[in-house]
Amino acid sequence: MLKFLQNIFNLKKRDLPLCFIDGRFPIDEKYEKMDIVLSPSLYWFRMAKLPASNRKMAIKLAPNVFEGYIPDGHYQYEAFKNPETDEFMLFAFSPEEIFKAIKNSGLKKHQIRNIYFAQTEFGNLSQPLAISGKYAIHQENGIVALLPIQLFDKKEIPKIPPCRNVSPKGRPVSITYHEKQLITDKDSYALIVLFLIFISLFGIQLYALKNHHAGLLKKEMEIKKKYALPATSFQLNNMINTLKKIEKNQLHARKVTSSIDSFLYRHNFKFKLKTFSIKKEKIVLAFDKTKDAEANRLKDELSKIVTITSAAITRDSLIIKGKL
Repeated sequence: MLKFLQNIFNLKKRDLPLCFIDGRFPIDEKYEKMDIVLSPSLYWFRMAKLPASNRKMAIKLAPNVFEGYIPDGHYQYEAFKNPETDEFMLFAFSPEEIFKAIKNSGLKKHQIRNIYFAQTEFGNLSQPLAISGKYAIHQENGIVALLPIQLFDKKEIPKIPPCRNVSPKGRPVSITYHEKQLITDKDSYALIVLFLIFISLFGIQLYALKNHHAGLLKKEMEIKKKYALPATSFQLNNMINTLKKIEKNQLHARKVTSSIDSFLYRHNFKFKLKTFSIKKEKIVLAFDKTKDAEANRLKDELSKIVTITSAAITRDSLIIKGKL
């Protein structure tokens, strides 16, 4: 397990810890300085081929790429060239939401040295990693997401603490946080609310519509909180793809089980099946011990249903192992 984690994170000694920040779980460790990795819930990510020769040109084109994909708001953009393709990795994020998450994690701005994206730090994951008691970092089709841990087998995935002594893989991102500007934005939101309240006085229908809309938003938030759903469409798509893969594997396992039952029925249960188990993509069948000729016939028939990897005869059983 330790070797697996070392291969993922390229563990080595470094002067500052690297902490995963989401805002929904605290950072209990106390450090004067640290580097942080932003959870996928704190940014939007897209891959795109752009008519740009460098990072600065790509950042200027990024707002057009995200147009229609993210809610209205004040965003900063970042772009990194993918070294394996001619595409750019594009990021959109709200500095206000990021620093709010840092505060909710129990940290101060002065403690942060460098900031990195989870996409660049966990983009090559081969299996999920449990980052807290409720969430797991997962990579599907090149997209990194933070998903509810209930989607995975808790016993099968490694666990890592939010802060580790590891070296970052990607480039740090520069985030501009203007508190004066944010205060001005709050004043603007207050004026918009007053304007909406004033308009609502002109008709009961508009007022009812506003209440209905607010009720829908509240219900949506309650559903997301109840089922621990991700906040962004990228993460939701990632979750859907993971569930589809699980469903596909389960349907295939049921098809194999049905084929084995049919095989036994066709032979009037001549071959006595003692035990049967399927775990992930592996299958193990134990039959009553038979003659060599019958055992070979049994293996030949089963090879039409599954890929047999081994067959062994014990004192009283024939054990056949295979892959779905």
